Amino acid sequence: LQVSYDEYLSMKVLLLLSTVPKEGLKCQAVFDEIRMTYIKELGKAIVKR
Repeated sequence: LQVSYDEYLSMKVLLLLSTVPKEGLKCQAVFDEIRMTYIKELGKAIVKR
């Protein structure tokens, strides 16, 4: 299976955004950290395009 770099980044972002760890639902600080990580990854994906 061969995918382009853009396709790979798109799949990575979709996977990150669809994943919500249980710990993130229990603690606001952990949830905020996870959310910021997702935003940073999304930013990286956009910049690399």
